[in-house]
Amino acid sequence: MLEIDGIILRYGSRILLNETSLQFKRGNVYTISGPSGIGKSSLLNKIGLIATDLGDMSYSYDGHPLNLTDGEAVSNFIAQHIGFIFQEKNLIRQFSVYDNLALLVKSQSEADDLDDRVDECLKKLGLLDKKYTFPYDLSGGEEQRVAIARAIVTDKDIILADEPTNSLDKENREKITNLLVELAHHYQKIVIIVSHDDEVIKYGDVHIRFLDQRIEQEEKNTFKKEGARDIYNLSIKQKIDLPKRKFPISKIVTGLLIFFVALSSMMFNITGLFQSHYQQLLDNSLENGFLVMNDNLGIKGKQVYDDFLSFTTDEVEFLADSVAILNVTPYLEFPYQGLTFENPEQSTQQINPEITLNGKTITLSSPYSIQPLFQTNMTERNIEYIDRTTKQGLIVSESFIATQNLSSELGTFPRITLDYYVPVALYEGEMTTDTGEILDSDGNIYVKQRREFKIIGILKNSYPFQYSIYGNSFFMMADEMLHLQQELQQDEELPEVLGGLSVSSWQSSAYHIKIKNSTAVSEEIDRIKQLPSVTIVSSAEDYQSLKDILAYVRKVSTYIGLVILLLMGLCLFFVFFQVSNTRKEEVGILKAIGFNSKAVRRFYYRELVQYAVSVGSMALLVSFLLVVLLAFSLDLDIRDIVRVMILNVITLPLVSFGVIVASGLLPIYKACQKSPVDCIRLNR
Repeated sequence: MLEIDGIILRYGSRILLNETSLQFKRGNVYTISGPSGIGKSSLLNKIGLIATDLGDMSYSYDGHPLNLTDGEAVSNFIAQHIGFIFQEKNLIRQFSVYDNLALLVKSQSEADDLDDRVDECLKKLGLLDKKYTFPYDLSGGEEQRVAIARAIVTDKDIILADEPTNSLDKENREKITNLLVELAHHYQKIVIIVSHDDEVIKYGDVHIRFLDQRIEQEEKNTFKKEGARDIYNLSIKQKIDLPKRKFPISKIVTGLLIFFVALSSMMFNITGLFQSHYQQLLDNSLENGFLVMNDNLGIKGKQVYDDFLSFTTDEVEFLADSVAILNVTPYLEFPYQGLTFENPEQSTQQINPEITLNGKTITLSSPYSIQPLFQTNMTERNIEYIDRTTKQGLIVSESFIATQNLSSELGTFPRITLDYYVPVALYEGEMTTDTGEILDSDGNIYVKQRREFKIIGILKNSYPFQYSIYGNSFFMMADEMLHLQQELQQDEELPEVLGGLSVSSWQSSAYHIKIKNSTAVSEEIDRIKQLPSVTIVSSAEDYQSLKDILAYVRKVSTYIGLVILLLMGLCLFFVFFQVSNTRKEEVGILKAIGFNSKAVRRFYYRELVQYAVSVGSMALLVSFLLVVLLAFSLDLDIRDIVRVMILNVITLPLVSFGVIVASGLLPIYKACQKSPVDCIRLNR
């Protein structure tokens, strides 16, 4: 027996039914009638425990009270005992008749037995040929019968039917009514029918009239009841097992989602595609060497001045004292003019020196010098050779050719004759700074030379250094310059003084340090800075700037990826809200047949995860195609391609799950919070 005490119906502030009590016995058909809008369906929803507000009524079945504040207990009671038959929307549209009937079966171990029972039930109801038919292909009467079949196959004790024959023809109305009566009289069910159809009402054993905030009961039939018969004894579980179905998002939206998930993942990892190129660029930008100047004058520039004090022997040994250093080479420069033993006063600087190029005398518009080129990873990249058969000869800078208009004079195999001064000794002196401070200094004593050289190459403007105060004009390999100096030093006997100044053997005020590995440059620079007064000219500053730029590019690409993800998340959030709204009918049906909110949420979350897996898999394929396209277009390193694909395999699941699942959680949660009645009513 079903007993309900203290049941009240309200619509807003208006009372539809004053407090009353109801009892329903097994084996009886109860019909409820009354004027339209009086609250018949609301009463049925209260009896079936699917109303929005169950109020303070007490509810017991076969003497066992039910705690109506325990949502899980209420859902379990519905699942085990109550079967609903609505006017329409009894079935989940995207699943077959069979799947709708099998929803509440507890274990898959009974699947074979269940098939037989479903077949028997459908055969009894004349629906066996509709077993795998979908609801949208059923007539109204057929859908009603499937709802009855669901109550039978799950052995529900209480069958609630809301206007089950309202839109049916006479034949189907009689079939449905007879089935409901048979459930009560033959299978000892409690059958409660809301109807305004007299043909249905006359079949009721008890007629409940709903009039003016009260009800009246009339027992019409005295049916001799049979013993209770359980057709099936299936237990119910709070888990929804349904076959996989298409996720309710359009193909266009899914396609865009796949593309943007792949794109955002690529934005996180795209810099990895160019890792080898980046490293090569960094290596190219960082010379595996640097110039150390003894800047005792505190100029802090990037040019070597003749007045700089030379390094001592101990200081040179300190410069070379590291396993990271390959060699230490003195810096020497051959200017176009200088102090000599024969001319200790040094003549007035000649502003417009002359050279002979391919036999033609040319007056230059600016001074020149011959600077050393050190054998580093940066040097060779910046030389465009005219003659590769030799390393001996001059290399002229591209900028000097342009400023002196020499391009038309070079010819195919150019030769040049010019004056240059080779340092062979030092004079010791002092300098007074602008602040009046007197500092030790020394200067070069030169030997004048005039010689013809081959021009073997052109130094590109991309060469980053300018060590000479005369600018970049002529260059020679440092080893060849040292060889020319040593030849002259052997023949030169040094005096003790020159012009009243002490003379000493030549020692450089700048040294070039060549490092075995360019990655050790920064560490070696820090070590050498322990010496006082040193100024270091290195590409490390450019290297760091480039690293900062590349880091900035990585950061920007990451931010772009995050922005794409954020926009996708917001769009998906609204899309999933719309999807959840369209699914509220389905939520209502699932809850009306006994699934609690938690089980329904799990079901939709599981579908959401499956959708995320599908999107992630397709996005991985798209990203693979994008990587291959970039690889062929930009000739990328195979190691970078493999690295990025591995990163995509890692990041794509995180991206797709993070965006899709996170965007869908709240909409699904909100949709599942509504009562079954609200879900179904709002979607009618």
